[in-house]
Formats: sequence, structure tokens, C-alpha cells
Amino acid sequence: NLGNGTTSKGYAIAGVEFNYQKVADIVTFEDQGTAQILYGFHKTEAANLLKAIGLENGANRCVEADSLDSNRFYYTSDVLNKALAQSLEANSTTVKNALESYIRVGGTAMTPTNENGKTIARDLPVGLYLLVETKVPEMVTSTTNPFFVSLPMTTVTGNENSESQNGGTAWNYNVVVYPKQETGIPTLEKTVRE
Repeated sequence: NLGNGTTSKGYAIAGVEFNYQKVADIVTFEDQGTAQILYGFHKTEAANLLKAIGLENGANRCVEADSLDSNRFYYTSDVLNKALAQSLEANSTTVKNALESYIRVGGTAMTPTNENGKTIARDLPVGLYLLVETKVPEMVTSTTNPFFVSLPMTTVTGNENSESQNGGTAWNYNVVVYPKQETGIPTLEKTVRE
């Protein structure tokens, strides 16, 4: 029982809405014989996003890639994911609000999740996407943190049960994510102060 007169189907939650927005282009950058994947954020269009996650004015960017495009800041996925995690840990409410405001201007709302907890976006161009949970049913007590999704992303290490035997070296264009929320009715406790 989800507390709102409906019953869940396992862990699935219906009525959750995510907004997505392409926030960066993907480039392969070679420096001193080493190739790496970088994400290029437009300096002015992504300024509020970068500020919200602590990367204002190109902080911690890959300086070696500045020559690729003077209108972009380039980052590795490690720097981006660490910055997002640290900013959410330091001040979750402020960062979530800032990213929700950012994505409401240029983002696209996905269809709310169905009774099986699924929604989908198809035929997206290659790039780095920000996903932010923008609506939840009343029984959700803890929302999903905003997150990045790279399209494509590398496959995981292959085994006999996986779709790809080329883990870490093949590109996956069919990305599936499983965000988690907490549901239920919060317990409120009243105490008497002496």
C-alpha cells in the first residue's frame, strides 16, 4: 500500500516525471598520444548548470582542450560526476532547485512513468544529458537526485549473459537507468517538553 489508496507493483511507481536536456557535446580529445572522451559545455548556455554544481567559470575543466572551441569548457565524466555528487551532498535542496529551474527553461518533459514505473525517450542525438525529476506522486518521500547520462556510453564488462562481450570497448546507444525513490507515509512523533 503506497498510502494514497493505490498499491504498488513491486518497486514500480507510476506518475513520476523526468525532464531531460542535452547539456554538452561529446568529443574525442587526444593529448600526448592519449585519447579521452570529453564533454563540451557552451560557456554561456550552460553557465547556470555549471555554477549549480560548483564548476563556475570553467573550474576544474580540461585546460588542454581549450583550443578545441573557445566557446566551450571541456570536462571528463569523472570531474562532472564528482562535482555533481559533492554539490548535492553539500546542499541538496539548493542544487536540486537550481537544476530544476535550469531544466524547466530548455528541457523536455518525459511522459510520466506508467504503472510499471517505465517511461522512455527515443531518437536522441549523441551528447551528455541532464535528467531531473520534476514531478512525483504524493507518497514519494525522497526524490531522485539529478544525474547525467551519456549517449552513447560504453558497455559494461561482457559475460555469457550480456548483450555485448566487448565490455568497456563497445558503445551502448540503448541506455536504461533505474532511479530510486523512497515511498511511504512518514511517521510523525509528538513529544511534550517539560
